[in-house]
Amino acid sequence: MNPQHPEDDIDRAEWQAQELGLAHSRQAVDGRTDDPLVERYRYIADRLARPAPMGLPQSFVSDTSHLIATGQPALETATLRYEQRMRLGFLAMLGATAAGCCIVFGTRWIEAALPLLALAGQVPGWLVLVVACVGVSALLPHKT
Repeated sequence: MNPQHPEDDIDRAEWQAQELGLAHSRQAVDGRTDDPLVERYRYIADRLARPAPMGLPQSFVSDTSHLIATGQPALETATLRYEQRMRLGFLAMLGATAAGCCIVFGTRWIEAALPLLALAGQVPGWLVLVVACVGVSALLPHKT
């Protein structure tokens, strides 16, 4: 329990709901309250009071120490494969969109972009900033 009372009314109502939910959970009050916030905190307190449905596997410590010793990534390869597929899918969509724009608009998109390039020449600070950001992010080490 938190002995310090919050200062504003929103936090006070939230704090009281948490305390009532915890008290109802500890006292095993069976009746439901009218306040859905108290009910939600009671449900959370009930779930946290129970032991986890399944424990860690017997080989958890040895598996974890082996992963650390070999320097393998903590993410599962399935997760990494999923992220790679998503990245490739987004790149394919970007390429298809660019190709579609070229097919639909032809060379007119280049003509529309030329005035923007002229404006970029008038503001060299932005161009330097973009080049600096790309350069810094390319030079920083990336964790995989």
